[in-house]
Amino acid sequence: MSSFIFDKRREVVVKDQEHKNDRLEFVIEKLVKLELRLEEQSKTIRKQEREILELKFNEIENKIIFEKELKKLRDRVNKENSELFHLINVRSLEIRELKQKIKEMTATGYSQTTDNEKETVPVNLFLVGCKDKKAADHAVIQDPPTLAEIVALENMSTVILRSIKTDHSPVTHDDCDHDKTRSNAQFYEHLNGESDMAASMKGTKPALKSYLRSNKLPDVYEALLTGLAVMCPDDPLQFLLDKLRFLKETGLDNLNWDMFVEEHMKPPNKIISESNLDFIFNLDDESMIDYIDIPVNIQRGQGYFGGRFEGLTSSRKIWPTPEMYATAYGHYNRSLKKMCLSAWMQYYLHKKKKKDGMEQKLALAQIHYSHKVLRAHLTEWRDWLRYRKGCQAMAYHKIKRIYYVRVGKAIFLEWKSVTKRNKIQREYFERLERGENVDDDDTFGQGDEDAHDKMTLKLGYELAAKVFSYVDLADRARCACVCRSWKVAAQESTLWNRMDFSKVEQRVTDNVATKLLSKCRPYLVHLNMRKCSHLHKPTFVNISECRNLQDLNLSECTGLDDEALKVVVKGCTILLYLNLSHTDITDASLRAISKYCQNLQFLSLAYCKKFSDKGLQYLAAGKCSKKLEYLDVSGCLQMTPDGFKSMASGCTNIQTMMLNDFSTLNDECIIAVASKCVRIHTLCILGSPLLTDESFKRIANNKRLRKLRIEGNQRISDNSLKAIGKNCVELEHLYVADCQRLTDASMKAIAACPNLVVCNFADVVKITDSGVKYLSEGSGAQNIRELNLTNCIRVGDMAMFNLRKMKNLVYLSVCYCEHISEKSGIELLGQLHNLTSLDISGCNCSDEGLSALGKYNNYLRDVTLSECADITDLGLQKFTQQCKKIERLDLSHCKLLTDGAIKNLAFCCRDLTFLNLAGCKLITNLSIQYLSGVCHYLNTLDISGCIIITDKALKYLRKGCKKLRSLTMLYCKGVTKHSAQKIMRHVKSVKYSDDEVPAYYGYS
Repeated sequence: MSSFIFDKRREVVVKDQEHKNDRLEFVIEKLVKLELRLEEQSKTIRKQEREILELKFNEIENKIIFEKELKKLRDRVNKENSELFHLINVRSLEIRELKQKIKEMTATGYSQTTDNEKETVPVNLFLVGCKDKKAADHAVIQDPPTLAEIVALENMSTVILRSIKTDHSPVTHDDCDHDKTRSNAQFYEHLNGESDMAASMKGTKPALKSYLRSNKLPDVYEALLTGLAVMCPDDPLQFLLDKLRFLKETGLDNLNWDMFVEEHMKPPNKIISESNLDFIFNLDDESMIDYIDIPVNIQRGQGYFGGRFEGLTSSRKIWPTPEMYATAYGHYNRSLKKMCLSAWMQYYLHKKKKKDGMEQKLALAQIHYSHKVLRAHLTEWRDWLRYRKGCQAMAYHKIKRIYYVRVGKAIFLEWKSVTKRNKIQREYFERLERGENVDDDDTFGQGDEDAHDKMTLKLGYELAAKVFSYVDLADRARCACVCRSWKVAAQESTLWNRMDFSKVEQRVTDNVATKLLSKCRPYLVHLNMRKCSHLHKPTFVNISECRNLQDLNLSECTGLDDEALKVVVKGCTILLYLNLSHTDITDASLRAISKYCQNLQFLSLAYCKKFSDKGLQYLAAGKCSKKLEYLDVSGCLQMTPDGFKSMASGCTNIQTMMLNDFSTLNDECIIAVASKCVRIHTLCILGSPLLTDESFKRIANNKRLRKLRIEGNQRISDNSLKAIGKNCVELEHLYVADCQRLTDASMKAIAACPNLVVCNFADVVKITDSGVKYLSEGSGAQNIRELNLTNCIRVGDMAMFNLRKMKNLVYLSVCYCEHISEKSGIELLGQLHNLTSLDISGCNCSDEGLSALGKYNNYLRDVTLSECADITDLGLQKFTQQCKKIERLDLSHCKLLTDGAIKNLAFCCRDLTFLNLAGCKLITNLSIQYLSGVCHYLNTLDISGCIIITDKALKYLRKGCKKLRSLTMLYCKGVTKHSAQKIMRHVKSVKYSDDEVPAYYGYS
């Protein structure tokens, strides 16, 4: 066999070596390929770099060409600008020379002008200019205040001009009195000479300009000229003199442009525009323009002024002004700039487009290159990843093989131990069945190894202390005596911040309590002395020295009085929780609490009969009244409505109130509490039959209510539940047991509460399948975890069908619901997969229903099958084989069960902690021996009515069930009183009687 294993191993090693060689060749080949690929990529990269350098060089060359062209264009523009400036200067000099000549001709007369100047300056325009110029100069010198003086000055200038007139004087109106057509032509030439008149008035002073405007000289000129142009009088001068006299007589108030024209000859529009008048009389520099030849063609026909004249052709000569040259230069310069800018913009856009295209190509090339690099890296990484995955797969297979070997070994060892234990148990059960003697010490699950301190060595002191925290005070003291390491772990300060004397109340004395309290005084926070009846004042004095104490339970301490409590609360000033239930305290104690306990939040006065309403007044007026959140006054029947009013007025922040077993509680008390204590979210009223719907309607006004417990009230109706379901949307827990007037309408109202978790309608006999349907279809059906329908005799199979909608249901009780059948009801309950606790006591359940229940739901932990008389050993055997995690089982009054059922139960369900076999008359000592040999966690056992059991069964329990804490043996005739007293030393609670079995057990 060893040689075979060696050969196999050698083959595996050879195969592994061959695989490694193949893998190495594969890796080398991949590296060669990768090197070739990298060389190709480097060549491609160098090629792309050369292309990028060429593109950059071309871009720089284009930029230099553009700068050269732009420089040439700028030089051309500067050259043209300089030529234009030279031309403007030449024209300006000519204009200035012409102006000087005009001034000289104005001063010396027309006779001194040359022939060249005669051809340039029209005769009439020159004469008019001379007249206007001299009249204006004279007016400026003399400063005439009225129009008459202006006319006189003008006549004077006219006389002067006529006196110096020679043979080659210009033609006037007097030379053409009899030729109307010629007069019109001359008048048109006169109009063309207005520009010379405007030029002659260029140098006038601003005072003269204002004078002309204020006396309406332009309007007079317009009216006279319009009259001359339209009327065409034979003697124009006489016409002018007559009209001027008329204006002198009548004034200028009614002056109008057509007042000198007869009515039938008045033109529809003005002949002289406003712009012409402004041009003539504004006398600005712009009115002085150079002469430019402008041809004027006038055809025969109706004249512009309404007169008839022959067609003639004339020309108008105007010279450009410096302003015109400047404007022309600006326009030409702007045109050149626009042209340059347009050319530059086109060039720039072309280059930009080309550059953008090149950048896009470069970006695409870069992306392509990066993609190629990434692809190469990805390929390399993929090859490496495959190699690593191969290595990991090989390692994983090795680890997996090792793991499976180890797991298989562990499973085999566990299977071996379980098989050995089962074999021993089977042999033990077989010997029991054969009636052979079994030693008292022959039990299972006991240790057989030497005692070692493995806990502190492997876990450490911190985790060991955590383990010791789950041990009570007496056992912790015993653990400290085991060894030194356990003593150190048991004396950790974190373990002694909480002390519970309630589990050793009969053995604790003042001496023990004072020693322990003195030891853990600095770090004691929680102290429980419930039912410690042997304690007196020294213990309470030591308690008062525990300054950090926050939680104190002194309930049912008979040695507690007002003086002792005063000492305690005076020393423990930071108390938060105080339980004084079932004590003899009076109003003096409540006064001390209100005075010293300023931070008290929890106070229990349940069944304290000696305090009165005065004590509640002390409590309400104390410093702790506003911080008090929990108050329990159950069973305090001496309280009156006045006491409730005082308490409610002072303790307005109460959130939880207990009023159980209060037979004198009436509506006045509850209304006082509900009106003042608006923050209550938990209210417990068990055993208060005098309350009516009025009280619960007032309670329903508190929308913060989460938990409500009512029991034994026959006056409450559906109206109360409707108000609660409508207003209390945060309701989570509802307990309305034994309220006979409630119907399906109550369940319909409660179904509207979306947060409902616990719903208890026990002993509400009017509930039917419809009510359960309303509840299962409500908004909070998915949140309900507990439902109690005990003794709801009208509930049947349809209710079980509707319960399937409650997916999160954990606890269900349908005790004594006789209409639930086995096939249509019990089997449906197995489909509630989250159900862990089920009570079907008194229902029609037999072996078939019990087997189906365990088949569909094997997560049950707590099952009650009391009074299911049709259950036999076969049904219980199938059930326990499917539900092996049962911890609590009630089989009371299942009269057909025998030792065989208990044998299967003990063999399959070894985690049992609670078992009720009361009324199982066929159970013998053998069943107890089965249980004591296997079920070592059993702590509660009820064998009442098992009349065949004898003292020997108690002996088995004492030896095998070390954790048994409660044993009930009522009506056990086979058990003697001496044996019962003997087992009381090992079991904390034992109930024993050897009376006759009552008739309701049904043994007869």
